[in-house]
Amino acid sequence: MFNLNISIKSAAVSVLTLFLFGSLYAVPSCKAEMQESAPLIDKLEPMPLEESVEEDQEESEKEAESKKKITVFEDQDDEELSARKGVAKIYLTIAVPHNKKAVIKVEAFPYPPKLPKRDWVAELPESEKDLRDLLISHGYLGRSSADHPYPPGGWRFQYALAKAVKKSKMSVPHTIFQHYGWADKMVPILKPEIETINEYEKKRSKAYDKYQQFWTDNHSVLRGNALRNNFEKVKFLPLPKEGKKVGQNFGGVLKDGKWWILATQKVPGLTYNWIKEVDLKDNDRLIIVLNEANALFINGGW
Repeated sequence: MFNLNISIKSAAVSVLTLFLFGSLYAVPSCKAEMQESAPLIDKLEPMPLEESVEEDQEESEKEAESKKKITVFEDQDDEELSARKGVAKIYLTIAVPHNKKAVIKVEAFPYPPKLPKRDWVAELPESEKDLRDLLISHGYLGRSSADHPYPPGGWRFQYALAKAVKKSKMSVPHTIFQHYGWADKMVPILKPEIETINEYEKKRSKAYDKYQQFWTDNHSVLRGNALRNNFEKVKFLPLPKEGKKVGQNFGGVLKDGKWWILATQKVPGLTYNWIKEVDLKDNDRLIIVLNEANALFINGGW
Protein backbone atom coordinates (compact mmCIF):
# COMPACT_ATOMS: atom_id res chain seq x y z
CA MET A 1 0.00 0.00 0.00
CA PHE A 2 2.83 2.34 0.90
CA ASN A 3 4.61 1.60 -2.41
CA LEU A 4 1.41 2.27 -4.33
CA ASN A 5 1.05 5.72 -2.76
CA ILE A 6 4.65 6.55 -3.64
CA SER A 7 4.08 5.51 -7.25
CA ILE A 8 0.97 7.66 -7.54
CA LYS A 9 2.78 10.69 -6.07
CA SER A 10 5.75 10.18 -8.40
CA ALA A 11 3.47 9.98 -11.39
CA ALA A 12 1.69 13.20 -10.36
CA VAL A 13 5.01 15.03 -9.93
CA SER A 14 6.16 13.84 -13.35
CA VAL A 15 2.96 15.05 -15.01
CA LEU A 16 3.19 18.44 -13.28
CA THR A 17 6.86 18.79 -14.23
CA LEU A 18 6.13 17.91 -17.84
CA PHE A 19 3.29 20.44 -17.95
CA LEU A 20 5.34 23.28 -16.49
CA PHE A 21 8.58 22.78 -18.42
CA GLY A 22 6.82 21.68 -21.56
CA SER A 23 4.83 24.97 -21.62
CA LEU A 24 7.97 26.98 -20.97
CA TYR A 25 9.78 25.47 -23.95
CA ALA A 26 6.71 25.79 -26.13
CA VAL A 27 6.61 29.63 -25.88
CA PRO A 28 9.49 30.44 -28.24
CA SER A 29 8.05 28.29 -31.03
CA CYS A 30 4.66 30.04 -30.68
CA LYS A 31 6.40 33.39 -30.73
CA ALA A 32 8.34 32.46 -33.85
CA GLU A 33 5.16 31.40 -35.64
CA MET A 34 3.48 34.64 -34.65
CA GLN A 35 6.37 36.76 -35.93
CA GLU A 36 6.50 34.89 -39.22
CA SER A 37 2.79 35.51 -39.74
CA ALA A 38 3.30 39.27 -39.11
CA PRO A 39 6.55 40.23 -40.86
CA LEU A 40 5.94 44.01 -40.47
CA ILE A 41 6.36 43.79 -36.70
CA ASP A 42 9.86 44.36 -35.38
CA LYS A 43 11.13 40.94 -34.24
CA LEU A 44 13.00 42.56 -31.38
CA GLU A 45 9.80 43.91 -29.87
CA PRO A 46 7.03 41.75 -28.36
CA MET A 47 3.59 41.75 -29.94
CA PRO A 48 1.49 44.34 -27.98
CA LEU A 49 -1.97 43.46 -26.81
CA GLU A 50 -4.93 45.20 -28.46
CA GLU A 51 -5.80 47.04 -25.27
CA SER A 52 -2.31 48.47 -24.89
CA VAL A 53 -2.33 49.54 -28.57
CA GLU A 54 -5.51 51.52 -28.02
CA GLU A 55 -4.07 53.11 -24.89
CA ASP A 56 -0.86 54.08 -26.71
CA GLN A 57 -2.87 55.60 -29.54
CA GLU A 58 -4.95 57.62 -27.11
CA GLU A 59 -1.82 58.87 -25.36
CA SER A 60 -0.22 59.80 -28.71
CA GLU A 61 -3.35 61.69 -29.77
CA LYS A 62 -3.45 63.55 -26.45
CA GLU A 63 0.24 64.43 -26.74
CA ALA A 64 -0.24 65.67 -30.33
CA GLU A 65 -3.26 67.71 -29.27
CA SER A 66 -1.28 69.33 -26.44
CA LYS A 67 1.46 70.35 -28.91
CA LYS A 68 -1.01 71.69 -31.47
CA LYS A 69 -0.75 75.44 -32.03
CA ILE A 70 -3.73 77.49 -30.97
CA THR A 71 -5.28 79.18 -34.01
CA VAL A 72 -8.60 80.65 -34.99
CA PHE A 73 -9.41 77.40 -36.79
CA GLU A 74 -8.96 74.96 -33.90
CA ASP A 75 -12.64 74.89 -32.95
CA GLN A 76 -13.76 73.92 -36.45
CA ASP A 77 -14.45 70.19 -36.33
CA ASP A 78 -14.61 69.81 -40.11
CA GLU A 79 -11.30 71.55 -40.80
CA GLU A 80 -9.45 68.52 -42.16
CA LEU A 81 -12.48 67.34 -44.13
CA SER A 82 -12.80 70.79 -45.66
CA ALA A 83 -9.11 70.82 -46.53
CA ARG A 84 -9.44 67.53 -48.41
CA LYS A 85 -12.35 69.00 -50.35
CA GLY A 86 -10.23 71.90 -51.59
CA VAL A 87 -10.57 74.58 -48.92
CA ALA A 88 -7.59 76.90 -48.60
CA LYS A 89 -6.18 78.61 -45.53
CA ILE A 90 -4.84 82.13 -45.91
CA TYR A 91 -2.41 83.55 -43.35
CA LEU A 92 -2.29 87.35 -43.69
CA THR A 93 -0.09 89.89 -41.89
CA ILE A 94 -0.52 93.66 -41.93
CA ALA A 95 2.85 95.26 -41.16
CA VAL A 96 2.90 99.07 -41.19
CA PRO A 97 4.74 101.57 -38.92
CA HIS A 98 1.56 103.32 -37.73
CA ASN A 99 -0.53 101.10 -35.44
CA LYS A 100 -1.72 103.25 -32.53
CA LYS A 101 -5.48 102.79 -31.96
CA ALA A 102 -5.70 100.75 -35.16
CA VAL A 103 -9.04 99.49 -36.44
CA ILE A 104 -8.52 96.69 -38.98
CA LYS A 105 -10.96 94.93 -41.26
CA VAL A 106 -10.08 92.07 -43.62
CA GLU A 107 -12.62 90.36 -45.90
CA ALA A 108 -12.38 88.09 -48.94
CA PHE A 109 -14.93 88.44 -51.76
CA PRO A 110 -15.62 85.89 -54.54
CA TYR A 111 -16.03 88.89 -56.87
CA PRO A 112 -14.24 92.28 -57.13
CA PRO A 113 -15.58 94.48 -54.31
CA LYS A 114 -16.22 98.21 -54.52
CA LEU A 115 -13.33 100.18 -53.03
CA PRO A 116 -13.63 102.88 -50.37
CA LYS A 117 -13.39 106.48 -51.56
CA ARG A 118 -9.87 107.60 -52.36
CA ASP A 119 -8.60 111.03 -51.34
CA TRP A 120 -6.75 113.17 -53.84
CA VAL A 121 -3.01 112.97 -53.20
CA ALA A 122 -0.91 115.96 -54.30
CA GLU A 123 2.65 115.55 -55.49
CA LEU A 124 5.41 116.70 -53.17
CA PRO A 125 7.27 119.81 -54.40
CA GLU A 126 10.42 119.06 -56.40
CA SER A 127 11.93 122.47 -57.14
CA GLU A 128 14.98 123.40 -55.07
CA LYS A 129 13.39 126.67 -53.90
CA ASP A 130 10.21 124.93 -52.71
CA LEU A 131 12.21 122.24 -50.94
CA ARG A 132 14.42 124.81 -49.19
CA ASP A 133 11.36 126.77 -48.04
CA LEU A 134 9.74 123.55 -46.84
CA LEU A 135 12.83 122.58 -44.84
CA ILE A 136 13.13 126.01 -43.23
CA SER A 137 9.40 126.31 -42.45
CA HIS A 138 9.37 122.96 -40.66
CA GLY A 139 12.67 123.45 -38.88
CA TYR A 140 13.08 121.44 -35.72
CA LEU A 141 9.37 120.51 -35.76
CA GLY A 142 9.99 118.44 -38.88
CA ARG A 143 10.93 115.48 -36.69
CA SER A 144 7.77 113.61 -35.74
CA SER A 145 7.06 110.36 -33.96
CA ALA A 146 5.37 107.51 -35.80
CA ASP A 147 2.15 108.07 -33.83
CA HIS A 148 1.75 111.75 -34.75
CA PRO A 149 -1.53 112.03 -36.73
CA TYR A 150 -0.52 114.84 -39.12
CA PRO A 151 3.25 115.46 -39.30
CA PRO A 152 4.58 118.59 -41.08
CA GLY A 153 4.62 117.97 -44.83
CA GLY A 154 2.88 114.60 -44.49
CA TRP A 155 4.41 111.17 -43.98
CA ARG A 156 5.83 110.97 -47.50
CA PHE A 157 7.90 114.09 -46.87
CA GLN A 158 8.97 112.78 -43.46
CA TYR A 159 10.16 109.50 -45.02
CA ALA A 160 12.09 111.35 -47.74
CA LEU A 161 13.65 113.69 -45.17
CA ALA A 162 14.67 110.79 -42.90
CA LYS A 163 16.41 109.01 -45.80
CA ALA A 164 18.15 112.23 -46.88
CA VAL A 165 19.40 112.95 -43.35
CA LYS A 166 20.75 109.42 -43.08
CA LYS A 167 22.59 109.70 -46.40
CA SER A 168 23.97 113.15 -45.56
CA LYS A 169 25.35 111.96 -42.20
CA MET A 170 24.42 115.40 -40.85
CA SER A 171 22.33 115.80 -37.71
CA VAL A 172 19.23 118.00 -37.69
CA PRO A 173 20.12 121.44 -36.29
CA HIS A 174 18.57 122.59 -33.01
CA THR A 175 18.87 126.35 -33.55
CA ILE A 176 17.51 128.64 -36.27
CA PHE A 177 21.00 130.05 -36.87
CA GLN A 178 22.25 126.65 -38.05
CA HIS A 179 19.09 125.75 -39.91
CA TYR A 180 19.55 127.91 -43.05
CA GLY A 181 22.98 126.54 -43.86
CA TRP A 182 21.78 123.00 -43.13
CA ALA A 183 18.78 123.45 -45.47
CA ASP A 184 21.06 124.63 -48.31
CA LYS A 185 23.18 121.49 -47.97
CA MET A 186 20.19 119.17 -47.63
CA VAL A 187 18.24 120.27 -50.74
CA PRO A 188 20.37 118.39 -53.34
CA ILE A 189 20.22 115.24 -51.16
CA LEU A 190 16.50 115.52 -50.46
CA LYS A 191 15.44 116.21 -54.07
CA PRO A 192 16.13 112.66 -55.46
CA GLU A 193 14.23 111.10 -52.52
CA ILE A 194 11.21 113.33 -53.21
CA GLU A 195 11.29 112.46 -56.93
CA THR A 196 11.42 108.73 -56.15
CA ILE A 197 8.38 108.97 -53.86
CA ASN A 198 6.41 110.99 -56.42
CA GLU A 199 7.11 108.40 -59.12
CA TYR A 200 6.00 105.62 -56.80
CA GLU A 201 2.75 107.42 -56.01
CA LYS A 202 2.07 107.79 -59.74
CA LYS A 203 2.34 104.01 -60.13
CA ARG A 204 0.03 103.55 -57.12
CA SER A 205 -2.50 105.90 -58.71
CA LYS A 206 -2.37 103.99 -62.02
CA ALA A 207 -2.96 100.70 -60.18
CA TYR A 208 -6.02 102.22 -58.48
CA ASP A 209 -7.43 103.46 -61.81
CA LYS A 210 -6.80 100.04 -63.39
CA TYR A 211 -8.72 98.26 -60.64
CA GLN A 212 -11.59 100.75 -60.85
CA GLN A 213 -11.92 100.07 -64.58
CA PHE A 214 -11.81 96.31 -63.98
CA TRP A 215 -14.53 96.66 -61.33
CA THR A 216 -16.73 98.66 -63.71
CA ASP A 217 -16.37 96.08 -66.48
CA ASN A 218 -16.64 92.85 -64.49
CA HIS A 219 -18.29 93.38 -61.10
CA SER A 220 -21.88 92.56 -62.05
CA VAL A 221 -21.06 89.39 -64.01
CA LEU A 222 -18.59 87.98 -61.46
CA ARG A 223 -20.90 88.75 -58.55
CA GLY A 224 -23.78 86.95 -60.28
CA ASN A 225 -21.60 83.89 -60.92
CA ALA A 226 -20.50 83.80 -57.28
CA LEU A 227 -24.07 83.96 -55.98
CA ARG A 228 -25.21 81.16 -58.29
CA ASN A 229 -22.38 78.97 -57.00
CA ASN A 230 -23.23 79.79 -53.34
CA PHE A 231 -20.00 81.68 -52.78
CA GLU A 232 -20.18 84.38 -50.13
CA LYS A 233 -17.70 86.85 -48.67
CA VAL A 234 -15.53 85.54 -45.85
CA LYS A 235 -14.46 87.60 -42.86
CA PHE A 236 -10.87 87.05 -41.70
CA LEU A 237 -10.37 86.64 -37.96
CA PRO A 238 -7.41 87.87 -35.87
CA LEU A 239 -4.71 85.36 -34.95
CA PRO A 240 -2.38 85.39 -31.93
CA LYS A 241 0.75 87.52 -32.28
CA GLU A 242 3.91 85.48 -32.88
CA GLY A 243 6.62 86.59 -30.48
CA LYS A 244 8.55 89.61 -31.73
CA LYS A 245 7.16 89.38 -35.26
CA VAL A 246 6.04 92.78 -36.54
CA GLY A 247 2.43 93.22 -37.65
CA GLN A 248 -1.14 92.11 -36.99
CA ASN A 249 -2.02 88.56 -38.06
CA PHE A 250 -5.30 87.34 -39.58
CA GLY A 251 -6.54 84.02 -40.93
CA GLY A 252 -9.25 82.92 -43.34
CA VAL A 253 -10.53 79.69 -44.91
CA LEU A 254 -11.53 79.93 -48.57
CA LYS A 255 -12.78 77.53 -51.23
CA ASP A 256 -10.90 77.00 -54.48
CA GLY A 257 -11.40 79.75 -57.02
CA LYS A 258 -10.71 83.46 -57.50
CA TRP A 259 -10.97 85.77 -54.52
CA TRP A 260 -10.36 89.46 -53.88
CA ILE A 261 -9.09 90.23 -50.38
CA LEU A 262 -10.02 93.75 -49.25
CA ALA A 263 -8.20 95.04 -46.16
CA THR A 264 -8.30 98.40 -44.39
CA GLN A 265 -6.45 99.73 -41.38
CA LYS A 266 -7.52 103.00 -39.81
CA VAL A 267 -5.32 104.91 -37.38
CA PRO A 268 -5.57 108.57 -36.31
CA GLY A 269 -4.64 110.58 -39.40
CA LEU A 270 -4.20 107.65 -41.84
CA THR A 271 -6.26 104.95 -43.54
CA TYR A 272 -4.52 102.15 -45.45
CA ASN A 273 -6.40 100.29 -48.18
CA TRP A 274 -5.32 97.06 -49.89
CA ILE A 275 -6.84 94.84 -52.56
CA LYS A 276 -5.23 91.47 -53.27
CA GLU A 277 -6.45 89.06 -55.96
CA VAL A 278 -5.70 85.35 -55.39
CA ASP A 279 -6.52 82.31 -57.51
CA LEU A 280 -6.70 79.24 -55.27
CA LYS A 281 -6.31 75.71 -56.64
CA ASP A 282 -5.86 72.26 -55.10
CA ASN A 283 -6.02 73.27 -51.46
CA ASP A 284 -3.47 76.09 -51.67
CA ARG A 285 -1.88 77.57 -48.57
CA LEU A 286 -0.89 81.23 -48.89
CA ILE A 287 1.04 83.67 -46.73
CA ILE A 288 0.28 87.31 -47.59
CA VAL A 289 2.04 90.39 -46.19
CA LEU A 290 0.42 93.81 -46.60
CA ASN A 291 2.51 96.94 -46.01
CA GLU A 292 2.78 100.59 -47.03
CA ALA A 293 4.54 99.74 -50.28
CA ASN A 294 1.81 97.45 -51.65
CA ALA A 295 -1.20 99.45 -50.38
CA LEU A 296 -3.50 100.39 -53.26
CA PHE A 297 -4.01 103.84 -51.74
CA ILE A 298 -3.54 105.66 -48.44
CA ASN A 299 -5.85 108.41 -47.21
CA GLY A 300 -5.18 111.13 -44.65
CA GLY A 301 -1.88 112.81 -43.76
CA TRP A 302 0.06 110.79 -46.28
